[in-house]
Amino acid sequence: MAKNVLIVDDASAIREGVSYVLAQAGYGVTQAENGVDALGELDQSGGSI
Repeated sequence: MAKNVLIVDDASAIREGVSYVLAQAGYGVTQAENGVDALGELDQSGGSI
């Protein structure tokens, strides 16, 4: 089972670049633009991040 990570950064280029590298390494990746969005993603994930 792949490990999941949450990438939080306000710069979309950074989020996309980091997400690409991690996905290529086999991680499940979720992105958020800010802390509020990150908390929402964590809530929706049910603890899988």
